[in-house]
Amino acid sequence: MFSLLEITILAMVLAPQSGDFICREREEPGEVFCSNGLTVTVIADDKLRFSNFVDVQRGAEGEYLFSNGIQAIRSAAGGVWFSNGITVRRRSYNTFDFSNQMTCQAILPGAATCRRDLYPK
Repeated sequence: MFSLLEITILAMVLAPQSGDFICREREEPGEVFCSNGLTVTVIADDKLRFSNFVDVQRGAEGEYLFSNGIQAIRSAAGGVWFSNGITVRRRSYNTFDFSNQMTCQAILPGAATCRRDLYPK
């Protein structure tokens, strides 16, 4: 099962942003709306469908399999590099830093946000 924060991170990978956005669970179970223009439908416990027609599935080893050919490679340092140039690294339990100076985190039950320089370095 994908968490809302995980869905938000994947939304950032599929539609890299330079400005703030938020993803919220809809009242309809299995749907997530993101203010960056993406809507996500949970197809199965291990598969998501984004409104830009990209499916993301979790493989047997926990890896992400993108229907549009994006590849995700885990680094030895603990981050994940995506073949579209985005990298992400966990800062804490619910906070992730991206190579495009964005930080994503869960903020409320049913909501996660990505913001520019949430925690300036």
